[in-house]
Amino acid sequence: MAWHPEMKSDVRKARKTGVQSFERGLALLRAFGAERTAMTTAEAASAAGLTRAAARRLLMTLQQQGYAHFDGKRYSLTPRVLELGFAWLSAQPLFGVGEPVAKQLAERLNETVSIGTLDIPDVVYLVRALSSRALHLRVGPGTRIPAHTSSMGLILLGTLEPSQLDAFFKQWPRRRYTDRTPVEESEVRSLIADAGRDGFCYLRGVMEDSIAGLSVPVRDRTKGRAIAALNVSTSLQRTSPEEALAKLLPELRAAAQSIEAALR
Repeated sequence: MAWHPEMKSDVRKARKTGVQSFERGLALLRAFGAERTAMTTAEAASAAGLTRAAARRLLMTLQQQGYAHFDGKRYSLTPRVLELGFAWLSAQPLFGVGEPVAKQLAERLNETVSIGTLDIPDVVYLVRALSSRALHLRVGPGTRIPAHTSSMGLILLGTLEPSQLDAFFKQWPRRRYTDRTPVEESEVRSLIADAGRDGFCYLRGVMEDSIAGLSVPVRDRTKGRAIAALNVSTSLQRTSPEEALAKLLPELRAAAQSIEAALR
């Protein structure tokens, strides 16, 4: 497509339609997390890429609206922020259908079961059903992890078109979490290709040394595309790769099919 001067004008108009203060507020909210549960104004400004004055105004607004608490030194988010995400989550058919299936599977296998969706370059957890055998990976609904470090991420990346996959590799973080974390593009592409070919992905020790994950896609049967991944996480000491494929994979596939059937 040829570039025309009016296109430049359209881009400028599109940028002007954004509300900068709202964008800054979202950046500030995203700055809070497991590693930064409470921050001073200066720390929040640095984490969100804002000036101290802007961060102070936004933090005071969050406090006034009940979304933040101030102890005299640091700000922390309150449970009210859950309203912002849960309104979307509770409206998703996948959540309503998938959560009971995940809980039943977790109880039957006594393993942790999750449902996640792809938001390049990450996987976002939608459902997390815990078992009595807890794992050392602290995640829950809304948690984001790099897609290439998760069996859920790899199986979903394996369903993408080449152009979509190229978009992922323009953004993916090459951070090493364990000795097994793939940081070379060729290795990640090979893992993605294997997952796409096999229809499942088994990954061990990539995000956490002691944890293995097994995932299958959940498809929209009317369109045939993968909309999420269903995952079982287990301890490497407890479950060998052979046991995972022989015992867990059939259960995982049956549960994914039951979700797909309910979504029709």
